[in-house]
Amino acid sequence: MRIKALLIHILLSLDLITKACFYDADIVLIPSILKLEGHKNYGMAFSMFSNNPAYVTVFAVILTAFLIFVFIRYSNENNMLAYGIILMLAGSIGNLIDRLVHGYVVDFICPLFVDFAVFNIADSLITIGAAMSCIYILLNLEKGKWKST
Repeated sequence: MRIKALLIHILLSLDLITKACFYDADIVLIPSILKLEGHKNYGMAFSMFSNNPAYVTVFAVILTAFLIFVFIRYSNENNMLAYGIILMLAGSIGNLIDRLVHGYVVDFICPLFVDFAVFNIADSLITIGAAMSCIYILLNLEKGKWKST
């Protein structure tokens, strides 16, 4: 469990450091492909509910608490689900810290080759972790490990 907790801290640090470095950036890294451009996101994914930041913060607290509970429950597992939870938890904590400290989340990764939202490392961790967890659950439904009661 200690190594997994350390992994959460490393990923969280990466997220917070990059947000601090690029919160007011305007740097084209790869022309027509990738730009680092600081944005304030008061909402959730794709700026949804940005007119209700208090509700978004309450939801983020509840989600993070749930992920902590699930991490404790599955932290002894050494499978795709456990590592998916680690990624989601690190990302959730990173964005929650932003919300509590600034009142918004700092987004800065701006793909130029597609019309897509600006995002950050935490968003990527949450997305990859959720995908890993879903794949694990779907693969194990077949094996009978996830039975409904």
